[in-house]
Amino acid sequence: MEEVGYPVNVTATTEANATGRWEQLRGLLKAKRVTVLHFDEAQDIWGNANQPQRRAVINTLKSLSQNKEWPFIVLLFGTEELKEMVNQDYQLGRRLKPTEIRPLKKATDATTIRSVISTYAEVAGLGTFEAVDPQSLDRFLMACCHRLGIGIDLVIGAIQQAVLRGNTQLTDRHFARGFAHTTECDAAMDPFIPDDWKTIKASVLFARQEDADEDEHDSKRERSPKLRRAS
Repeated sequence: MEEVGYPVNVTATTEANATGRWEQLRGLLKAKRVTVLHFDEAQDIWGNANQPQRRAVINTLKSLSQNKEWPFIVLLFGTEELKEMVNQDYQLGRRLKPTEIRPLKKATDATTIRSVISTYAEVAGLGTFEAVDPQSLDRFLMACCHRLGIGIDLVIGAIQQAVLRGNTQLTDRHFARGFAHTTECDAAMDPFIPDDWKTIKASVLFARQEDADEDEHDSKRERSPKLRRAS
């Protein structure tokens, strides 16, 4: 808002003056020739709003693309909660082109994942990636939590490790090093290294084997019949 000259250091926006503020903002955006409005984490637009406030948000989003003088292309990026928001109003939903980035799955995305890794490796001058570990793809999906964005970050991180070491071929060990560099985990908690990798929580940062052992020990104590009777 500051970039287009919107007066942010004035009286706070309220329900009473929101309409006027939107009109002012539209005028500034038009003057700057802005055509696309991208709302990242759009599910947070609602926040703790009550039902009337939520309706006002939906009406505003619809009006942004309806303005005859200067209509905007509205992009809403968000999580699963965003579905609830756009499905609250049929007209809003019809004005949007939904695109869902679903969790990666081995059965449907294996070829694509391998192709992306090989393409990135070739562009970086590392040749075609050849996995040595037959479970390499499964480990990759575990490490990226089946998320496309995290998966791309993993590929880039592995390539960085190979380049920094002056290697000419991208290998499984570069993925292990890249994951460790990103999460600060030890080798036992790196999905690309241990045999029992399926028990690892890849989303945890600073993961240590001693911490996992302690958690397991505490869990067993909580399940102990003696402790349950004592409680």
